Amino acid sequence: MGLSGSQRKRPPHIFDLSFGRNEAVTGGRLSGVVARVESFYALPFSDRFVYMFGSSIMRLQRDPGTTNSLILDRMTNNNEAGRPAFVTIADPNVTLIALPAATRDIWRVGIGVDFVSALRSWLDAGKPKE
Repeated sequence: MGLSGSQRKRPPHIFDLSFGRNEAVTGGRLSGVVARVESFYALPFSDRFVYMFGSSIMRLQRDPGTTNSLILDRMTNNNEAGRPAFVTIADPNVTLIALPAATRDIWRVGIGVDFVSALRSWLDAGKPKE
């Protein structure tokens, strides 16, 4: 029974599955397919509920490997006109380093309690009955 004397309605359970693209798990590029799974479940506990939830974003492709990063040396030379000279990729001061792509799946799991109703029931339990 709820606080008003009527039976408390159970919150809806949710399961969501979607497919699409997400740069956060595919190395900063919109490529491949990503699955997103989310769920919510209200577990009855005495006259309250314990809320359990979780979500994940998973890449559904093979590891794309590495991406190339470009590191340039600081410009110190000026050309004849007094303007900074341009640096080309063929310049010997340019270094090309292969870095692993950021391709981590994202997971989240949690448990929650309706603190206000729990506090109310604990305070009501301490009061003398009429």
